[in-house]
Amino acid sequence: MRWLPLFCLAFAAGCSEETGRPPTAPSAPVTDPTPAPVTLTSVEVGTVGNSPATLYPGETKQLWAVATYSDARSSDITNVALWQSSNPTVATVSSGGQLSAAIEGTIDVVATYKGVQGALHADVRKLGCEATTLSPVALIFGSFGGSSNVLVTTPVSDC
Repeated sequence: MRWLPLFCLAFAAGCSEETGRPPTAPSAPVTDPTPAPVTLTSVEVGTVGNSPATLYPGETKQLWAVATYSDARSSDITNVALWQSSNPTVATVSSGGQLSAAIEGTIDVVATYKGVQGALHADVRKLGCEATTLSPVALIFGSFGGSSNVLVTTPVSDC
């Protein structure tokens, strides 16, 4: 059997001297050919700039909605979600996510996309003393004291 080593070298594979045949290749592991479907797992709602969800009557704020999927991917769904206000008398929300405050109260704004909801709680407060401004906003005096004038501006007269 002198031809066996030459035959095996010619095919660049080792042969077994017992069988005279090249070894068989290992079989590939069996995998499920059907990947798991990607599903929508959550909807998150917030304000542009992540500002507080507090408005005054007549004020508007732009909201956003983001969908997250089971494969960890996310996408902006602001313009395709269905928007609803829990109390349209207090505030309404447009189809593009713009929240418009009307009167004092609290609401929940819900964005729904493919049956999954996300919500944001918002407060509409009447304009009060928290909007008071000072000019200048800061004064610095030396160790011997000093004097200056400060202008206080309030939105309502009883602050």
